[in-house]
Amino acid sequence: MYNVSEDDVATWHANWFRKFRAEVASEAKIIMATHEAGADLLEKKFPMCILDEAEQTSEPMAIMSLNHAVRCGARMALFGDERQLCPTVKSQQALQWGLGVSILAKYVAAIGGIPECSVTLEECYRIHPSLLAWPSL
Repeated sequence: MYNVSEDDVATWHANWFRKFRAEVASEAKIIMATHEAGADLLEKKFPMCILDEAEQTSEPMAIMSLNHAVRCGARMALFGDERQLCPTVKSQQALQWGLGVSILAKYVAAIGGIPECSVTLEECYRIHPSLLAWPSL
């Protein structure tokens, strides 16, 4: 049995991520990451920044990606459905500050509705048809 401390795990993770950035991320054309992990890749310039599940992303979570896109002149794309799940916010103060409303919902409200360039998916490929039909019964 190995005796591994939290510090050992944290050190291993930091070394692994440093190696990943140096060897893999520097050569990659596409990187998919969470907002937090993506923040560590900000020295690389990307032509496109995509926020998936933007309906669940609050402004503080999105600000790093948005800021990076603006700084390097990248195009931005927000994916999601502003009428679905909102960001998970447990603080009542944060809710009062409006952080329970997603960046996508705020964008749609700011421009006065769904933009013409948006695409509505007509088919759902991630849910079995019987589960999809159930709420409609």
